[in-house]
Order: sequence, then C-alpha cells, then structure tokens
Amino acid sequence: MANTTITEIEWKSVKGFEGQYMVSNTGLIKSLKGKTERIMKPRRKKTTHTDGTITLCYEELVLCNKGVRTSKLVHRLWQKHLLRILKTNLRLII
Repeated sequence: MANTTITEIEWKSVKGFEGQYMVSNTGLIKSLKGKTERIMKPRRKKTTHTDGTITLCYEELVLCNKGVRTSKLVHRLWQKHLLRILKTNLRLII
C-alpha cells in the first residue's frame, strides 16, 4: 500500500528578500515577483577542476533584490528555513 502521509507545505519569506521570494519546508523556492507566483527551477552549479573535468555540484538560484543579483544555494536557504521553524517550535515548548 502507498504511503498516505500528507505533508502540509509551510512557506516562509527568504531572509533579505522578504516579499519577493519564499522557501518551503519541502525545499521549494517560490518567486512572488510578476503577475503570478511561480516555483523556481534551480540549476546545478558546475565546478571545473585543474585537469579540465567538470563536476556538477549543488543546486543554486539567482535571486534579485533592488537590481542586485545574488546566487544562493538551495540547500542553504532550506536549512535556514528549517532552523527558523525549529527555533519557533522550541520557544513554544519552553
């Protein structure tokens, strides 16, 4: 039988990009810019080694704030989001 557990998606603003981008507890990044909200598609960061080989590394997104483009790693945004949730939950328990 299939797993019937339903996970509710929680969205929080990305720190430093409030009102422009949101991150979910499932690792999705959503852009609030433009006419409609959209889930952003990350790209794989490439690393070139000294011997000329190319390795695909972490997923990254380019976020824009007041005309300044900033590259952010998806797993770091997700990690910060989860830490904020944990800190909030711990305050409620204590």
